[in-house]
Amino acid sequence: MQKIIDKKIQKMRVKKGQRFFSIMPVCVASIMLGALLLGANPIATDGARAESEVTFAIQDEESLTMNLSSDAVVLSVQPGQDGVFGRTSMGVTVSTNVAYGYTLTMIANTDTLTRSAAVNGVTPTIGPLTSSVTCAVTVDQVTTPETDTTCLGWTIDNNNMWGYRVNDGASYMAVPTTATVIDSTDAAADSNTTTIYFGAKLDNDIPVGSYQGVTLTFSATANEAVAASLQDAELETTNGQSVVEPATDEEITEVEATNATTEIEAAVMSDEMVDTNVLLTDTANEDSLDRR
Repeated sequence: MQKIIDKKIQKMRVKKGQRFFSIMPVCVASIMLGALLLGANPIATDGARAESEVTFAIQDEESLTMNLSSDAVVLSVQPGQDGVFGRTSMGVTVSTNVAYGYTLTMIANTDTLTRSAAVNGVTPTIGPLTSSVTCAVTVDQVTTPETDTTCLGWTIDNNNMWGYRVNDGASYMAVPTTATVIDSTDAAADSNTTTIYFGAKLDNDIPVGSYQGVTLTFSATANEAVAASLQDAELETTNGQSVVEPATDEEITEVEATNATTEIEAAVMSDEMVDTNVLLTDTANEDSLDRR
């Protein structure tokens, strides 16, 4: 009986030993891993704490587009004895997501419209305005506004000349032969349209025909951050003083300028051409249409 009891006790010891030794490796590994972790990241004491910041930079691709309402503008005028005014218009539409906006310029290759065929060996021209002209005239508190055929402020001294004005600008002037700013924004723009009006006043000294040769080039350029401008620079207060932060490289906009051209034509029409609604584009028989 005692032998049987001794064998049971021995079996129990073996099982307990097996349980002990099967647990030991796990415990040892856990202790070692804990030591490694503690060694790599020591616990902060005395109220100290470690912090980290994560910043996500989201940047849209900057873009700038420009579209012209027409690549050929025709100004049709039927001359009269004292001069007859006529006008036409076109639009330049610009879109950009550049935060500082854009600048639109215009330049002409020449400011003179030239008849496509000579008359008696002489080539007539329509020259640029030599002084600015404001069409609207007020008499006795009554203002006569500009229309497509009315410009009371365009006097006889400016007959047989042409010019342009922009948007709500009051005055016509000669088209520029150097790049000239005609519009701008200081913020992003979505389909912002600039309207350019072209006008001329012609008398009977101008022969009927097609007057061409002027090409206008429009350029839209994205504005850059201005380092020294309070309007564009970020301000911060340091020791009670305002400090202008200079523009960083990232703030300087680098968007390629967009260019487009349009052709200008003045169609000087006779009574017969107006009555039949014919726009003179074929210059082969222009001289035969000249009744002067």
